[in-house]
Amino acid sequence: KSVSVSSGNEVSITPARAPPIASAYESANAFVAFAEEIEKSIGGKLTDEDGTPLTGGQDPKYIAEKAQTFNLSRLLNRLDAGLHAEVKKVHKNQWPSVEEALDLRDRRLNSMKRGDELRSGVCVRFDSYVNIVKKKNIRFCRAEVAGIDWEEKTVRLASGEALPYDDLVVAVGVETADYGIPGVKEYALPMKTLKDGFHIRERIHGMLEAYENGDRKRISIVVAGGGATGVEFAAETANFFRRLERDGVVKTGDADVSLVEGGADVLMMFSPALRAKARARLASLGVTVKTGTKLTEVKDDGTVVVWTAGVRPFGAMKDWGLPLDERGYAKVDKAFAVEGMKNVHALGDCVTFLHQKTKARVPALAQAAVKEAGVVAENIARHLERKLPMSWNPPERWITVVPMGGAYAIADFGWMRLCGMPGYFVRKLADLSYFLSILPPREAWKIWVDGSKVYDKND
Repeated sequence: KSVSVSSGNEVSITPARAPPIASAYESANAFVAFAEEIEKSIGGKLTDEDGTPLTGGQDPKYIAEKAQTFNLSRLLNRLDAGLHAEVKKVHKNQWPSVEEALDLRDRRLNSMKRGDELRSGVCVRFDSYVNIVKKKNIRFCRAEVAGIDWEEKTVRLASGEALPYDDLVVAVGVETADYGIPGVKEYALPMKTLKDGFHIRERIHGMLEAYENGDRKRISIVVAGGGATGVEFAAETANFFRRLERDGVVKTGDADVSLVEGGADVLMMFSPALRAKARARLASLGVTVKTGTKLTEVKDDGTVVVWTAGVRPFGAMKDWGLPLDERGYAKVDKAFAVEGMKNVHALGDCVTFLHQKTKARVPALAQAAVKEAGVVAENIARHLERKLPMSWNPPERWITVVPMGGAYAIADFGWMRLCGMPGYFVRKLADLSYFLSILPPREAWKIWVDGSKVYDKND
C-alpha cells in the first residue's frame, strides 16, 4: 500500500499484522490525532491508497477497519527524512498502543518546540522580518528568481511575476561544492543552511537513540573539511559527546569524531601558533585530526559524514548572463559595479574582490559582506544624486574568531591573538555587534540572548 503526501511523493508502507478490532479502534483515535500533527508539519493531507483523507472528521471505525494496511511508527520512520521527526522504534509486526502513539505525538510536539527554540537564537522569522523592513519602506518578497531581462531591466520570478528595477544588487552567496566525489551528494550532509543544521542534528539524535536501544555499538561522525566551519562543528560535537559520557549516556570511547582535511593543516588562515592551539584543543576534546588526507568516496555505511569541504559560486549567475571570472564568480570593479553592465551591482561571497596591495581575494566573511553592502548602498544613493561612486579599500587583515566548544575560542586580530575564554567573549561581542548592524536594538538583543542560551546548553 502507499500513503501519498500532498507534495506528490509516495511513501511505501509494508502491511502490518492486523490487530484485534477493539485495540485497533482505540489506536485509530491516537492515529488520527497524530496524523493531524504530521499534516501541520508538511502543510498537506495524508490519504489512504484510495485518496480518502485520514483526518478531518473521519470515523475512527473506518480507520480501524483499514488498520491492517497502516503502521503508524513505520509510516513516520519513512517520513522521517522529510519531517525531521524523532520517532520511537517499534517492532515491524507491533501495532502501536494508544500510549505509544500518544508518546510519539508528545515527542513530535516537543521536537517542534525545541526547533523553535533553536531557531530563535540564529535567525529571524520571515513574518518578523517583514514587520521590521516595512518601517524602512522595503518590500520583502520570498520567491525564486527564474531569470533577469537586462534589456527590460526586470527580474523574472518563478511565479511569473516580473520586478522592474532601476538599480539591481546581486548578493546570492555561494553553494556547497562536492567536487564530483562519489557519494558526497547522496550520503554526505552539507553544513550550509539552517535546514542542513537541523538535518544533521536529527541524524545524530537518531544514532543516539539506536545506541541506547542496543541497535548500534558505536557512534561515528566524520567532518570533511578543516576550515572554520569544520573545526567549529567538530569541536562542538565532540564537546557534546564528552558531556554525554560524563552523564553516563554514552560509554567512554563509544562515540568518536574525526576531522579530515586535504591540506597540510587545519585553519590555514591562522598563524602557525594559533593552528597549534586549535589542534591541541581538538585533541583535548577527543577529535581525531587527519591532515593531508583526501576523501575519495562516501559510502552509506552508517557513519554520519558532515561536508564542510568547500563551496562554489552560485550556479544560476551563469544562467542569468552575469560576466564571470574563470572560477565562476561575478566580476566587479572597485565600487562593486558589475563589469560591462549598467546599474548592476554585486557583493558578498558571490564576487571576486582583490585587495589592491596584496592581490588576495577578500575572504568570505559576514563582516566583509556588511562593509561591502554599505559601499553599494552609498553608491546607489550617489547614482541617484548624479555623483561619482566611491571605491572600497578593504583592510589587509580581518578579525577572525572560531569557537571551539564550551567557553573557548581562538581569535586573531592581526596585532593580537587570543585563546580560550577571552576569545570566546570576543566572539559573543562580535555576534552582538553584527546583529545590531542589521536589526533594531531590541530585536538584536533578543536574538543574541536566545542564541547564547542555546549555545550554553550544549556545554
